[in-house]
Amino acid sequence: MNKNDSTSPSVNLFPVMALSFMTLLATVAAIVMLIGLHNKIPKSPSVSSAVAVDEIGEINLDQNTVRFNLMKRSAGGKVEKLQEVVIPLESFITGFGRQQKFMDKMVEEGVIKKQ
Repeated sequence: MNKNDSTSPSVNLFPVMALSFMTLLATVAAIVMLIGLHNKIPKSPSVSSAVAVDEIGEINLDQNTVRFNLMKRSAGGKVEKLQEVVIPLESFITGFGRQQKFMDKMVEEGVIKKQ
């Protein structure tokens, strides 16, 4: 068969290839945008993360907010502020009640003795 023979089928693949290429580019652009949006979302500290402290430092009431310092003892024995916790007064009072229940449970289990 010859190129000029009218019986051979003729298909122009350029539109199909162009559309496939544009789809690929759109997919890559969407993935890049999603990654960019994911990186812009502020990361909250993980619930499972823990901060090791040696003691609770100064506690202050600032309007309806309680602020207290978490302290760390250095190798030289000096106590330094590691982190500050800021909590609404109502939540602090609720948490204090939970601490009291925990202390009562430790007394019941014999871990500590009430004096």
